[in-house]
Amino acid sequence: RYLALMGPRSRDIVSVNGKKPGLKKSDIVWDSACPIEDVNSALGKVLHSPHGWLWYDIAKHHKGTNHTRKILIPMPLWLRQWLKFFCEFSYHPVRVFPSVQKHSKSLVQSKKSFAWDSIIEAAGVDPRIVESEGKAQSIAIRKFAANWWRLNVQSNYDAELAKDVSHYVLHHAEVTVSDKHYLSVQASVLPIMLAMLERWPKPAADAPPVSMLPE
Repeated sequence: RYLALMGPRSRDIVSVNGKKPGLKKSDIVWDSACPIEDVNSALGKVLHSPHGWLWYDIAKHHKGTNHTRKILIPMPLWLRQWLKFFCEFSYHPVRVFPSVQKHSKSLVQSKKSFAWDSIIEAAGVDPRIVESEGKAQSIAIRKFAANWWRLNVQSNYDAELAKDVSHYVLHHAEVTVSDKHYLSVQASVLPIMLAMLERWPKPAADAPPVSMLPE
């Protein structure tokens, strides 16, 4: 559900490569206050996400250089609950999802691909979603996320802002704008994303509690 809505490269969240950690426990900001002071200053107030944030590195090879920048995403309640569940039971000191076998370099990608249909069904998202480029009736998962934001923001705000948000969730902005402009983009799009949290698809009403420990 997170992949379908936020459009990250799946390896940035759940990595099957021993050299790439995927989402780290330190990437989860459980407090509500925006952790980027420059964004708060640009807005003239402290921005709050009631259920916390994800704030993680996006490393992308671009024009002969490795450009790394952190992306900040507000968490809806269901995402906070699921991440809390995995953090509680993850034996790995760094990874949220310890997807690499202890005695091998990495899992085989085909194992993850084989389970994809079951993952989609459990998430309750469009069954046509695929990880790679969509063909025929299939929908590439990152395009699905970009289209969801573009259509929903445009219907409530304007086309230019919709474009900014769709680029931001695809993590394209981190390699196409300067640091100063990137902060401006974040100050523009994050309040919009927070205002639309309730529109994000939620787990089924009869889904069992996902955490055994209290907040």
